[in-house]
Amino acid sequence: MNSHNFVVRSRYLFAGKNLDTITLDAATDFYLLPENLTYQQGSAAHVSDILTVISWARSARPGLPVWIVGTSRGTGGAFVAGSYSPAQGGPDGLVQAASVNDTNDPDSLLMVNLAGITVPVLLINDAGSTCSIATSAGEKPVLKALKNSSRKGIEQVPSGKLTALTDNCDALSDHGFFGIEDTAVSDITAWMSK
Repeated sequence: MNSHNFVVRSRYLFAGKNLDTITLDAATDFYLLPENLTYQQGSAAHVSDILTVISWARSARPGLPVWIVGTSRGTGGAFVAGSYSPAQGGPDGLVQAASVNDTNDPDSLLMVNLAGITVPVLLINDAGSTCSIATSAGEKPVLKALKNSSRKGIEQVPSGKLTALTDNCDALSDHGFFGIEDTAVSDITAWMSK
């Protein structure tokens, strides 16, 4: 997989924290759609794909917790966790990094059954991000709606202050933790281990 996505380009950092990592691309059937996986995060087909990967991970490494770390539009794990507890095949926890939280976007975390999520959830953002659909202020309504989460938190990492190589809502900008991948991964893994 060749992507500039924060989670994809930082997978070796997660692995360096003794975490087994699985990096997913959209299933091939989504490539037949005009927008690919965009606006499909909560679709039955995407949720089924994620549940299948969670099941595989549990069988490959029995007894280990399975967390989903999504970034930007990669909020599919939240749609799964909103409907499926770990006992029903859902994840043991979620990290939503710079996630879409604009109420007008169908991939927004605010479109998820957030009250149905019972697992720990971390919302993390870059202080320098100017992406209008994934704002730090937009995380507060998400946190409030996570009323049944066993543990929830918001973290903000300082900006890497690098010149963006993409627009402000793409991966190689503050929205994608550009230049502060180590800090973001360290904060995420520390929060997961609490």
